Amino acid sequence: MEANDSRKSSLVDSLPLVVGVESDGDTVVLRPIGEIDLATEPTLRAILDDVVRREPLQVVVDLAGVDFLAVAGARCLGDAEAVLRPRQGRLYVVNASPIARQVLVMVGVGGGRFGG
Repeated sequence: MEANDSRKSSLVDSLPLVVGVESDGDTVVLRPIGEIDLATEPTLRAILDDVVRREPLQVVVDLAGVDFLAVAGARCLGDAEAVLRPRQGRLYVVNASPIARQVLVMVGVGGGRFGG
């Protein structure tokens, strides 16, 4: 019985990631809610890829609703930033938690500048 209980507690299901997208002229704001980890990164990447294809001047990612940001999620943001940069576009990350900021800095997203 104890072995079964410990096995159950080691199983973790990833919660879905919900991303709100608002567009105002040349600025697109993304508001992800949930955790950005290996399981949910493809959702964020697909949305960011779609947004970046529109060639906005600014993409703002508001992390106020993000409980956890894995390195995979930060790399996803960095990839979008790398596509925007040669087009004179910018990616801004706002309302990141202190831990999320550390992950973003480690990956090299946003040049260490974060709003909110």
